[in-house]
Amino acid sequence: MLIKFIKFFGSVLICGLKIHKKNPKIDHILISLNKTIYFMKKEIEILLRRAEGFMRDSLEDLRRGDYDLAMFHLEQACQLMIKAKILDLFGYYERTHSLRRLLSDLSNVFKKEEIEDFVERYWISLRNLEFAYITSRYLPEEFKKEEVEEALELYKKLREILWNS
Repeated sequence: MLIKFIKFFGSVLICGLKIHKKNPKIDHILISLNKTIYFMKKEIEILLRRAEGFMRDSLEDLRRGDYDLAMFHLEQACQLMIKAKILDLFGYYERTHSLRRLLSDLSNVFKKEEIEDFVERYWISLRNLEFAYITSRYLPEEFKKEEVEEALELYKKLREILWNS
């Protein structure tokens, strides 16, 4: 959304240039806008590529029976996927690890009802994923296969909501 706005703003400036003589300040603004769009798209691509990598890791962890690591990798996949969408819409994302907070921020401007229903439906799994992030570093906690499978379902539904629209 922000990228679309920047492109629109740039096209308005270009239209102004066609009417008036060339202005070096406007040229500089257009170059800066194009660079901003390029780097935002690159960052979004990187975040989504990493999210898919964490997802593949979680599937491999699940296959091996490493449910704790599977949950951690799923949390990372979800977090990066949400941050990529927020970056796409806002141009920045908050430096937090809370999936529920990120989704709450996102729901203020994007698919409000659908995201709120999603959070309600997957509240426990979202909390488990957030807990997996913390426990992977600081606490000895174990997760069950069923919890990982529910989190995998969450990931697939979240990807559908955020990126298949």
